[in-house]
Amino acid sequence: MDKALLSFVQSLRHHGIPVSANETIIALKACGLIGFEHRHQIKAALCATLAKSETHARQTADLFEAFFTTGAIRDNIDLPTLRTQQTSISNAFPVPIAQSELGQLLTSANPNLSLAIANAAQQVNTQEMTLFLQINRVSRQILIAMGDRALVREIAQLRNENSECDTAHHLEEKRQQLLQLITAFVGQQYQLFGKNSVSSLQFNRLQKQKLTTMEDHEQILLRTLILKVAKKLASQHSRKKKMHRKGQLDVKKTITSNIAYGGLPYKTHWKSTKKEKPKVHALCDVSGSIAKTSKFFLLFVHALQSVLPNVRSFVFTNHTTEVTNLFATTNSTEAIAMTVDKLSHGSTDYGQALLDYNDIAGHSVDHRTHVIILGDARNNYDSSNAEIWRTVYRKSLSTLWLNPEPRAQWNTGDSIIEQYAPYCSTLETCNSVNDMDRIFSRLLKHS
Repeated sequence: MDKALLSFVQSLRHHGIPVSANETIIALKACGLIGFEHRHQIKAALCATLAKSETHARQTADLFEAFFTTGAIRDNIDLPTLRTQQTSISNAFPVPIAQSELGQLLTSANPNLSLAIANAAQQVNTQEMTLFLQINRVSRQILIAMGDRALVREIAQLRNENSECDTAHHLEEKRQQLLQLITAFVGQQYQLFGKNSVSSLQFNRLQKQKLTTMEDHEQILLRTLILKVAKKLASQHSRKKKMHRKGQLDVKKTITSNIAYGGLPYKTHWKSTKKEKPKVHALCDVSGSIAKTSKFFLLFVHALQSVLPNVRSFVFTNHTTEVTNLFATTNSTEAIAMTVDKLSHGSTDYGQALLDYNDIAGHSVDHRTHVIILGDARNNYDSSNAEIWRTVYRKSLSTLWLNPEPRAQWNTGDSIIEQYAPYCSTLETCNSVNDMDRIFSRLLKHS
């Protein structure tokens, strides 16, 4: 039973519920004290010892019902649901005489199918399934591992002998019932261990996929992924710096702390300066030419603003509008929809947008400010006002320009990125979540 509980813990972790080694030990001890025959008490004990919130408790309870109904078959736990299925296989027909090992197992009075299926399932690694379409193939592999080929040969031989036709029919019926039981077990294994692997595969693909090729139905997964990246960046941003034994000696503290040692400097203290937290100004072009990319960048900025202090958000086409308060008080879906619907009209004018930004927030740009622009710098042949960007560059901690277009398209047509390039601390192509993660990680690492 301990093995089953350990597998159950593995299933919880697979579904995103964090369970430590110490919590697992406590759960095992609690179940041992209760007694494994008390199903409802065991369920309550596992929810109490393994779940850290009400949401996790509900998930744990649901997974318990799923796991200890069909999933527990591999550990030979004879639950009522499984017993009923096994009895139907044994008693559906009169017991014929079988020669193959699997045939004998199916026709015995008390078939130990649980252990047989469990052993075969371990051979084919059912817990490594990643796709729903694998269920039927894995079920067949388990049946083969249990000795199905010998049983099929026996059934074929019996059918060639007219006198044994009924026995062949009985064995084939029981074989089909066994396959149904195995398929149900494998399906449950997929729900317990394989379902989230699909999300993992999708997440890996979405991280690398170009935002310009992203479909609308992928936005739900992308929101989860972007929030995950934003939280990682927030953790990186707030991580305490290690103290180093170097710098200027703090004489007063050193003398005071060493009075007990006769004034000898056994313990030294060094002067330290308080590191000021950086500020972030994020500007996003929401014009039609990069509408799809800007939506995802706004989603990233919304997530970043929710987990990092000192973030101000702006959007522009031919004018700049601050949306910091909107992002702070409205969920991402509504905030982005309102932003794009109300503010994305008009042709892009980077020169006017920079003038507006300078009027709104130029006074607050200082040596702690990172200023970030997402835009293709396609200006419809209007004035660039690059001198404003030069002023921002000189006043700020850094200026980052993230261009969703490939470099081969820069400075072609009405693109004026070359006029802003000399005043960019960083100028890079940014067209995937991986790009955003990499660029912002580097930004916060050196801030």
